[in-house]
Amino acid sequence: MDENPKFNIKDIYLVFIWSIIIAFSIFLRIHFFYFKSGDYDVYLRTWYEYIINNSHILALKTNFSNYNPPYLWFLVTASYFKIRPLTAVKYISIIFDYLACIPMCLIVIEMFKSNRKNLLYIIFICLSIFLFTPTVVLNGSLWGQADMSYVLFLLFSFYFLLNKKLGWSYLFWGIAFAFKLQAVFFLPIYGFFFIAGELNWFSLPLLIAPYFISFIPSILVGNNLWNLISVYIDQASSNHQLTLNAASIYVLLPTNVNGFRYYVDGGTIITFILILTLLFVSYKLKVKMTTENILSIVLMLLILVPTFLPKMHERYIFPADVFSIIYILRFPKRFLVYISLQFVSIMTYEKYLFGGNNFPYTYLFVVQLFSLLFVTYFYLKANIIQKQF
Repeated sequence: MDENPKFNIKDIYLVFIWSIIIAFSIFLRIHFFYFKSGDYDVYLRTWYEYIINNSHILALKTNFSNYNPPYLWFLVTASYFKIRPLTAVKYISIIFDYLACIPMCLIVIEMFKSNRKNLLYIIFICLSIFLFTPTVVLNGSLWGQADMSYVLFLLFSFYFLLNKKLGWSYLFWGIAFAFKLQAVFFLPIYGFFFIAGELNWFSLPLLIAPYFISFIPSILVGNNLWNLISVYIDQASSNHQLTLNAASIYVLLPTNVNGFRYYVDGGTIITFILILTLLFVSYKLKVKMTTENILSIVLMLLILVPTFLPKMHERYIFPADVFSIIYILRFPKRFLVYISLQFVSIMTYEKYLFGGNNFPYTYLFVVQLFSLLFVTYFYLKANIIQKQF
């Protein structure tokens, strides 16, 4: 008897409906092509025009942007095809949206492999939510940001964590870090594998190797190593506000608070202490690296860090927005996490992009903090019960 699952008429209908949904998701994104954000006018268009005016790939010999080289490769490629600046920026962002469907599918298949009968339907639900999640649509096709570029590789890294293939997970995290500094929010997950005795020490260099490999094209055309390393250093030191439109704890402070440097140092230390506390509690509870625990820990980290770390932008909660989709697929009754994160992100996006939202940021911080405490509560509850039995 053939053990492979066969398509029935319901599956055919599902594929037909999915084709319509894909088409509509593309149409929705194209609809937002007209919009030009301040970031596009000041940064992205300027960088693209600089690339065109400086012999395309040869432009990489200077640090003309505050992005690491991998994203700039896509702008360079688009410049050879003489694509208009706005179209190039938006297409790049949208391509990453659809590429991210690949690891999302792989994650669903891994998480629900025991439920083969309904697997196709779960994938359908996952991708439908993902492609129409408001911040996924707004971040790329409207805003023109490329946050999905590094989140794509965080998803692959997470997938390999579920399979306990840490070498591959390190590699994809390294690629994510090569794209954007904010990949570090995900990094402490390996500390939990360490306390569980599951860390792969031999492959650790893969965490940093993609970052330095990404410098090679720029160095070959005349840039130097220090200039390239300084991109992330400059990013970390350039902002002089405790929060840049993010619903972090610093919205509770006055805008022009005295002792800015002390708050930055203190907030950074507090963030590390909170992560170490979570590590210590997990160690005492002898938490095992199960699918549910890995997912919960990753989501906690992706909410905790941009909530307590100083100098955060509103977009830095974006990885949590994406991973919350996976979370509610695994725990459908906990959908409030997804809704609360979307609410916070939409409000902050609207404020930055359109300036028409006067919703108090103190309340947005409370909602974001609620989402963190909500995930933490169920994580601790599950592992306390597990320890008792």
